[in-house]
Amino acid sequence: MLTSRPPALEELRDLDAAALEVSERIAAEGAELARSFGLVAEPLIASTMATASETIVDTADELDVDLIVLNSRGLRGFRATLLGSTPASVLHHATRPTLVIPSEAVVSARRNSRMLADTH
Repeated sequence: MLTSRPPALEELRDLDAAALEVSERIAAEGAELARSFGLVAEPLIASTMATASETIVDTADELDVDLIVLNSRGLRGFRATLLGSTPASVLHHATRPTLVIPSEAVVSARRNSRMLADTH
């Protein structure tokens, strides 16, 4: 029988550092993409105990942003129920304009679905 041990503090620090590094890279890429379209954007990483949607809405309010831009991964069904939907929650709670952009995977799946429907 396998027994699992709790992760050591050093392992948790390594995971946190790796997650921060990935988050910083993604935030920088997103800000650069926004700037390439003439928008004013700065990457921002927030570490909090609140949910992602609460953090996004609260930070947008604190910074008095003109627009909240989110990506939708397109989770559906049981997974979406379990994981929740950050874009849906932000849309529900935000008091400022919010734009949700579908991921490439979602766009591709929708195109394939439409093509399949057109053949029947």
